[in-house]
Amino acid sequence: MIYFAWVDATDTTFLEAFERVDESVFSFSVDHAEGDFASMVVEIVNPRTGLLSVARKRWAWLAYDDGTTVTPLFFGRLVGAPENSAAELVTLTFVAKPPQYIAAKEAVADGLRVLPWFDPVWLAPARRADADVALEARTALYHIDRTSLAVTVSDIVAGEDGTVDIGGTFYRDSLAMRYTEIPARRVVVNASMTWKQEAVGSVDVSRKISDAFGLAGTTLLNRVSSYTGEGLLRDWPTTGRKIGAGWTVGSLDIPRVDGVTVTPRGIIANTDLYSRAYFPLYVIQPKMLCDYVASRDRAENVTFTINGGLQELIADDDDEDQIQIDFVSSAAADAIDGVLPIGDLGRRSYFQTDRGAESLRYMMLVARARLIAQARAVEVFAQIPFQTAIGLSCRKSATLADARIPGGTATGKVIAYNFGLSGDDGALQGSVTIGCTIGTGGTVSAAVGVPCYVADGYAETGWQAFSGGDEMLATGDLAFGNFGAVNVADDGVNFDSYNAAQAVLSCVVLNGQTDQESILQSPMADAETAIATLNTVPTVVQLNLQPLAGLSFATDYPLVMSALAIPKTIDLGAA
Repeated sequence: MIYFAWVDATDTTFLEAFERVDESVFSFSVDHAEGDFASMVVEIVNPRTGLLSVARKRWAWLAYDDGTTVTPLFFGRLVGAPENSAAELVTLTFVAKPPQYIAAKEAVADGLRVLPWFDPVWLAPARRADADVALEARTALYHIDRTSLAVTVSDIVAGEDGTVDIGGTFYRDSLAMRYTEIPARRVVVNASMTWKQEAVGSVDVSRKISDAFGLAGTTLLNRVSSYTGEGLLRDWPTTGRKIGAGWTVGSLDIPRVDGVTVTPRGIIANTDLYSRAYFPLYVIQPKMLCDYVASRDRAENVTFTINGGLQELIADDDDEDQIQIDFVSSAAADAIDGVLPIGDLGRRSYFQTDRGAESLRYMMLVARARLIAQARAVEVFAQIPFQTAIGLSCRKSATLADARIPGGTATGKVIAYNFGLSGDDGALQGSVTIGCTIGTGGTVSAAVGVPCYVADGYAETGWQAFSGGDEMLATGDLAFGNFGAVNVADDGVNFDSYNAAQAVLSCVVLNGQTDQESILQSPMADAETAIATLNTVPTVVQLNLQPLAGLSFATDYPLVMSALAIPKTIDLGAA
């Protein structure tokens, strides 16, 4: 018994009240392919009424009663004008599409937008809201149930709702097997992340300057001294003066302290007895900060190749194909939903942050998904009993057994199925197509790395880097070498702990106290000569700071990957 009931769009649950015959069904066919809406074509006895009338219901339930159990088969909406509306039989087409499909799909997609399965740094802003893009790193498609209209996702290799063992209970002459494509055996990924490293701060160079004066003869700690101190104070760069390469003079205080906190002293030049000249020693207690505004172009380049473990499908290696995927982005330093992916613009590396590591894993997942999708290269079709077919969905897998199948069995994801009632002979019938992956199977294990900081287990996971060894992808079928110990190619500046020890490349004092005293103690004719001589050797400070602007650095990450373990759901090499 076939029940057909016209209902409202809100009647999404099949009720006993729908076990009725609103229309006499002559034949019907229900088709469902993965990633698409189920559809139903039904022939009914012409009701001699306007089926598209505004007053009529547009939704319908179809159910099957085997005498013991009533099974809902289809719930959908009438689409298009009825065919052959003047004939004895009218053909109607229904689609199992939820009324608010876009919103339902988006709600599912929103739950999929989690790292590392979805990474907006690699996506243009316009693509981030695309529900289909949310599946790019997953081996899955959207699924719309033909009765509940529930929108979910379903893996393309293994059905979430179990495996139906069809065995050999199919029509023998209907068995067909075909190769859909020659799958790629490897995927090559090239990625480039660029951003502008920026940092603002100050460095106290006072001690570096006073230490340099100490080497030039100043005996007082944290002081500078000179017999040409007046000129030194006059020529000292003022606050705000640009030094270059990202540096300016910051907060400055250069008080003269001789005669205040330091006992005044000086030297009498070695001149003729009747021409004396006294030169006071200036003592200064400098407090000087140098401000920096760093701006440096950064690039991190990643390359890796994933080889898929595949059975031999063709013998000519020259025909092997490979997939190439390029990722290019500069979004590490762009706020996404109010958050900077890199966290701090002053960081030297993006991929060596926890967030950057997720970006690497995302690329691996995208590459993995592409390989596995192509590895589902064999389709097996069979006509099956109606009772078996109505229990299928595109969230299930199925197994077929027959000696003509390599290895005797094939297990695969249900990628399409059909069931219906023939109007010619009244027979109930069904069919199924499954997609089989031609991988070599097996498992992947990760080598243990050596901790870089403390003994393994002492710190919580994620707190330290490892050299050597491997990390497993979340899917458990791919391992990759640890990348946390890759040396960043740059000048070594770390703005998290930047100080004068790193900033000051050199500080040298020319004509300091010792040199000037030596000159003044040399015999000279008179005071005028002594003054002129001292003026030729003024104290000069040469402060050389590390350049922080106008630089660019690039670091390469040549990642080493294991082979991808691809499931073997059909054995093409079996005897």
